[in-house]
Amino acid sequence: MKTRAILLFAFLFISSLVYSQTNFKVQNSFFGCKFGSTMETVTEGIKDYGFKVQRQGNGVLKAYDLLFAGYGFQTTTFNFVSNKLFCVEFSQHFTAKNSAFNRYNEIKNDLTKKYGQLKDGSDEELHYYYWSDDDNTVSISMSKNVELSRAGASFFYVNLIYINRELSRKESEKGIGAL
Repeated sequence: MKTRAILLFAFLFISSLVYSQTNFKVQNSFFGCKFGSTMETVTEGIKDYGFKVQRQGNGVLKAYDLLFAGYGFQTTTFNFVSNKLFCVEFSQHFTAKNSAFNRYNEIKNDLTKKYGQLKDGSDEELHYYYWSDDDNTVSISMSKNVELSRAGASFFYVNLIYINRELSRKESEKGIGAL
């Protein structure tokens, strides 16, 4: 009887760990606005947090020097399709590779704690991890870009990106047409 109770407890404990690792939902709300919110709603939401936001063409809002999840980001881009928020990208650039790599690892570790084991999509030029649930994907990446830098200096970019896949599909379908 005791052995059976111990086995049952062990099974329930392991099941709860597996359940908790597989049932996390990727964040879908930013500054009080969920994926699918209108550009106007997101603009007001960002302003309500005390940040300034600029409209950058059709379907794009940019905000600068935002604080998100305890991290400062130089640029945050909010992307819309049919006036619905589908992607939020937080970006920070560094001139020192070690600083960028440290920030990348800090955020990656925080994401791993929150969502469980992340999937590795890295290659030689791009460090990249992601996690997906049924609706959304979050990714963390670090890359080097010489072309965008001044005087040939290297910049290292850390990007934290949240995407709603259904709305993202609609955005990609907009560009598909007959030749």
